[in-house]
Amino acid sequence: MGNFLTKNFVWILAAGVGVYFYKQVDEKSKAITKPIGNFLAQVQFAINNSGDIKYPNAGFFLNSEKLDYTLKVNNLVWFDAIEKLHPAHKVFLDEIFDSDKRLKNQYRPLLNGLVDADSIQTVKKG
Repeated sequence: MGNFLTKNFVWILAAGVGVYFYKQVDEKSKAITKPIGNFLAQVQFAINNSGDIKYPNAGFFLNSEKLDYTLKVNNLVWFDAIEKLHPAHKVFLDEIFDSDKRLKNQYRPLLNGLVDADSIQTVKKG
């Protein structure tokens, strides 16, 4: 094994340096290409007279897998996506979660069920 390493040290070192430079270039290019991609998407929306996908009706499923054992949101991507799908969702999320994004105790019955204006009112009347 030692003989292999001595004979191929230069190639192993070159491969390591290559991987390092590839990762650096990849990270730098993401910072440049993401805003360009977002701009091109907005141009396409304008040309096609389209836009982001939105739910026609307000309401979402409150999956308990998106919360940890303390009922705090453990998947912020899910939280942000739900918030953006419909304008009313922000109001619903602000109502059922506290400022730390933890489900308020009174809204535990909504776990694994539909969250909409009617279900929130039903829990409030409780």
